[in-house]
Amino acid sequence: MFRRISAFIEKEFIQSIRDLRTLMIIIFIPVSMLILYAYAINYDIRNVDLGVLNFDSGRSSKKLLEQFENSGYFTIHHFYNEDLLSRSLKQNKIKIALVIPANFSKELTRKGKPEISVVIDGSDSNTARIATNYFFSIYEVFIKAEMGISKVELINYKTRILYNTDMRSLNFVIPGLIAVLLMVVGVQLTAPAIVREKEEGTLETLYTTPISIATIIIGKSIPFLIMGLFDGILVFLVAKYWFHIPFEGNFFIFLLITSIYLFTCISMGIFISTLSDSQLGVMVISFLSTLLPSIILSGFIFPIKNMPVAMQYITYLIPSRHYIVILRDIFLKGNHIFYYSNEILMLIIFAGVMLMLSLFRIRKRSD
Repeated sequence: MFRRISAFIEKEFIQSIRDLRTLMIIIFIPVSMLILYAYAINYDIRNVDLGVLNFDSGRSSKKLLEQFENSGYFTIHHFYNEDLLSRSLKQNKIKIALVIPANFSKELTRKGKPEISVVIDGSDSNTARIATNYFFSIYEVFIKAEMGISKVELINYKTRILYNTDMRSLNFVIPGLIAVLLMVVGVQLTAPAIVREKEEGTLETLYTTPISIATIIIGKSIPFLIMGLFDGILVFLVAKYWFHIPFEGNFFIFLLITSIYLFTCISMGIFISTLSDSQLGVMVISFLSTLLPSIILSGFIFPIKNMPVAMQYITYLIPSRHYIVILRDIFLKGNHIFYYSNEILMLIIFAGVMLMLSLFRIRKRSD
């Protein structure tokens, strides 16, 4: 049996090296997609367009605008009438409109209570909420410095940020992105390759030989697992040395859990290959069953706890949901493997169910 499996592994590797599409999936797509999406998916809000109508000619208003400009969070756009300011806000040219009254500097000088008018575009609620916090944090610091008052604290406290100390959103995003990419790669390597052999007739020939179906599946899975693991190491290196994502965990634990996850993805790919006899068909099924759920229902972008209760239970059927939890912890916290026992068990159960369904469908077709 071992010799038969070895022969399958050798055949799959030779076939993959000769196939340009497979080489693209293994080498080019994961790295390019990781770099592209990592720069595109960023929760840090920068360069928010701030429209300013300044009626004040004093030094304080200019100093306030300098603070906004130098913070890196805002890009200042000056306006000279309210109609143009209002129209720009409506046309999405600016996100925040700030009107500084003529007596702003005088009020600050005599320790009065300067008033400003702030209008915020709330159509993008997440951006609006974060930009509002940035705006008033800067404004509060400026007012206290100008008026010479310090913060009065009823309770003394100190805040300490653990794990993601720099509060970089990329440190949180990229582990999730790795999980999505490996899911797509694992399924896209497996399902079309098996269906291609169906179309060529070689797979049906194998089913008529004395070789068991289990041996065929194992022989085809191992090469894809090794290729997927190569991809996993590749995107890990890009994450660590290109994006400088901190890695607090054990690299061998990362490899072990990634292997389990990839085996789950490959099992899913094998099952998908039994659902259609054309490569186009399995690619459509793969897209609908892997990419979209991995992005929407895995916790990669949208927090699972914010979903309806019924939807939260459905997310347990998404393998990337469990791997993302593990991967973010390995990168940022470095927890022991026993912390992920539930997630690992779910991945193994999912892989087992996919393989049993695949065996059932293949045997049914071959009989």
